[in-house]
Amino acid sequence: MNLIELKNVNFSYDSKKVLSNVSLKINKGEFIAIIGPNGSGKSTLINIMVGNLIPTSGEVLYDGVNLQNIKNRSFISYVPQKSYSFNASFPASVEEVVSMGLYAKKGLFKRLSKKDWEEVYEALKIVDMLDYKQSLIGKLSGGQLQRVFIARSLVAKPEILFLDEPTAGIDAKSEKALYAILEKLNKEKGITIVMVTHDVWAITNKVTRIICMSEGKINEKCEAVDLTAGELAEVYGYPVKIAKHHHNGSVNND
Repeated sequence: MNLIELKNVNFSYDSKKVLSNVSLKINKGEFIAIIGPNGSGKSTLINIMVGNLIPTSGEVLYDGVNLQNIKNRSFISYVPQKSYSFNASFPASVEEVVSMGLYAKKGLFKRLSKKDWEEVYEALKIVDMLDYKQSLIGKLSGGQLQRVFIARSLVAKPEILFLDEPTAGIDAKSEKALYAILEKLNKEKGITIVMVTHDVWAITNKVTRIICMSEGKINEKCEAVDLTAGELAEVYGYPVKIAKHHHNGSVNND
């Protein structure tokens, strides 16, 4: 069943065209990786699907309804790029940051109930951060912080989770743990996941589909999980190699 459908989506910043006639269907329960070189339109595409950007033309439909006509979007959660660079001096605990994910449903000034806090702790348990619930956010590592932001996105019980380069700036061990969490959310919780990433070889055995972006368009030739170096070179516009670090590889210049 189609959860999301993009119909001939175009987007421009001023006179610069970023997306060109993008049409895409995402089924409920999929785990999708969006790859492509910098400037190919990946982050713009994900921000349009989240609703942070409005297409210049075209439509974004959720269950057949235009996203612009949907007021309550709590079924959508988004972990933006570089959330790991959160202000380390921000005087908040882990549990307080995760509880912020409930504001979309409850409103900014509503007092959290016992049940709300139970949901906060359940989300922290899912990402293996419950033991850090009272720790200050500024004391966490990059990988731990990213898991906290995923917990914050989960506490509202979304149907679909979008992530923009969630492993940027974290070490290989944390990266592996993060991908394991996402795989579990997809398979056990049934959450649809759409993720922008450069870690192609790290996610090929976890995702259901890879979408390749190039110059603001989807490369239909490369909508597969088992990609060759030659196919990736076509997408990225230069030869690629596997830069292995313990468990995976990333796309790099040759």
